[in-house]
Amino acid sequence: MKRFWTFPVVILSVYSAAPVMAADAKNCVVWDAVSAAHAKFGSPAQRMTNTCNQEIYVLYCHDPAPQPGTKESECGQDGKYFQRFHTLAPSAHHDNHYSMPPGVQMHWGACTGRRGLQTGNGGYTCD
Repeated sequence: MKRFWTFPVVILSVYSAAPVMAADAKNCVVWDAVSAAHAKFGSPAQRMTNTCNQEIYVLYCHDPAPQPGTKESECGQDGKYFQRFHTLAPSAHHDNHYSMPPGVQMHWGACTGRRGLQTGNGGYTCD
């Protein structure tokens, strides 16, 4: 009686997904004022909210503010325009009285996903 050796055949499938490009999501960010009673740290602040149905990455900074402790998040410090970065889930919001002081102009960019890159004085790209 002859024996036949059978070797398992392994089929390897290589799936390569096309890279998903991040898209500009600046229009997903809505800003509003937050009273001390509703703010994260108990002081008045501005709050950003993600109004889109996907996670976004927000780059932001603000114009000079009179409040102490806000200088480090002013636009254009240390050779970069945007000073702060935050990832927001759909419908999530974030506030901070130091990096989002009340009554000053906020500047921001946003990308879908978890990353955005500064490209110059207020410019950014999503990748």
